[in-house]
Amino acid sequence: MECLRLFLCPFFLFVVWNIYPPLGLGNLLNKPSLIKLGRGILNLIFQFFIFFILGITTYYIVKGQWLIAFKVNGPLWFLLVLIMDKVIFYFLLVRPRYQTIVAVIFIGLWGWYVGYHGHNYFYLGAAATSLPFYAMGHYMKKWLLDDKFNFYRCLSAFMIWLICFYLFFSPQNIALNMITQNPITFYLAAISGSIVVVEFCKCIRVKWMLPFGKYSIIPMCTHWPILLCIQQKYNSNSFYEWCLILIITFVLSYLSIVLFVNRWWDVTKIGK
Repeated sequence: MECLRLFLCPFFLFVVWNIYPPLGLGNLLNKPSLIKLGRGILNLIFQFFIFFILGITTYYIVKGQWLIAFKVNGPLWFLLVLIMDKVIFYFLLVRPRYQTIVAVIFIGLWGWYVGYHGHNYFYLGAAATSLPFYAMGHYMKKWLLDDKFNFYRCLSAFMIWLICFYLFFSPQNIALNMITQNPITFYLAAISGSIVVVEFCKCIRVKWMLPFGKYSIIPMCTHWPILLCIQQKYNSNSFYEWCLILIITFVLSYLSIVLFVNRWWDVTKIGK
């Protein structure tokens, strides 16, 4: 499980660019572009509060306690980081490409530095550490949109990840910006691992699975309250029980997409 943390969050930020892009290039400081940015940020804020309320309510029903903390829905930190990265990268795109890339690298290294020393600064550190992943999604968008599986790219990325994991692995927690690895192998492992996952995802040709990609934010923010309810009654004391809980969580997370995206309302478009 610890090895998945090397690229679980980076993978989401890597591919989320296609769902919440920074609006592309051109004159980004004109009024229409800034209004569009504001609406995109407003939508993410609405989603944040909707899933926060869902987490608070579920926690009260299950635990009998009103708790105003991310503990009620852990993945919410990702939405907070996504909002900050979207704004930061948007204004970096105003500069020439080389200046943007240099700025992203320096911001990422600052995030790694403060994380290495145990600081997060209300998720600003995590946002800085994660910014290179969001930027990579932007600059690699043509490859991300190419749905053909590339065996050699996948194999090369896997070998890089395997070397970084075998020689330099140490536990990471980007949510808390707890980085205990040197920056080169940290980013190499995270990006190469994300590339492997993306390539394998291209092999999935099941139509009913598509909502998990298009609306990935929803199951990510609903599976936590779902697990809280399930684990109140059942614990995974064996492999078979673990598989059963996994299947139930998968099905309910999938159904939650229908709950939040349907003919009456679409949580991904509120405020846009």
